[in-house]
Amino acid sequence: MPIASVNPATGEKLKEFPAFSDSEIEERLKLAERAFAHHRRRPFAKRAELMMATASLLEQEKDELARTITLEMGKLFRAAQDEIVKCARGCRFFAENSERFLEDEPAQTGAARSYVRYEPLGPGSQLKTCFVAPDLTKASFRRFSSKQNKWKS
Repeated sequence: MPIASVNPATGEKLKEFPAFSDSEIEERLKLAERAFAHHRRRPFAKRAELMMATASLLEQEKDELARTITLEMGKLFRAAQDEIVKCARGCRFFAENSERFLEDEPAQTGAARSYVRYEPLGPGSQLKTCFVAPDLTKASFRRFSSKQNKWKS
């Protein structure tokens, strides 16, 4: 069954997209997992560079993206533009701060050295997007990392 994009204000069908089959979904999830495995090992500086490029792209395509948001979600055009700017700001914020946010945190235990480490969970944890939940904070960022306690004697 195709998926339709409908203008909520007029009910007009804007576009129809074919639904993915189960095998297409599985293939795309595998691609995402491979990309995740590759990028999680990249240095923070390289990942920050990609986030900055994403921010720039969002700003360059702000009006086009805002039109899509307006048509598909019924959001006012200006509010949609603001949403894009907020997402770009979030990309820059995390590009500048992720390394610090994900530093190991010392923990008090009986071991010689203990700490809490935040590790990426994978592509499924990133299904939350700027448009669904735009309030990007250190707390929400960390929520999408798994907390792993490490003890060293």
